[in-house]
Amino acid sequence: MAYHFNNKIKIIKRVSSGPMPNDYKEEVIAEPWADIKTIRGNEYLSSGLTASEIPVRFIIRYREGVTAKQRIKWKDLDFNIESVQNDDGLNRTLTIYGKAYK
Repeated sequence: MAYHFNNKIKIIKRVSSGPMPNDYKEEVIAEPWADIKTIRGNEYLSSGLTASEIPVRFIIRYREGVTAKQRIKWKDLDFNIESVQNDDGLNRTLTIYGKAYK
């Protein structure tokens, strides 16, 4: 399968910048090129409001240090990383599953 690494994403790590829980800075870990596929969209009722869940699969070239505690920024959306998988254990590509909420 040929991948089209034609979308630039940012992998972000939140770093505490003060004593309050919401005091944090975002530090860019990497800006890799990615092949991006939407999985499907779900709408659900959450506390009386309709929210849109956007699950996306990002495939990037292999790199160490990407964890589920980080986030991905792409097209003005913030994605929570659900899982990071080393494809076939060959250290060639990583598949990252993420979700954004609108």
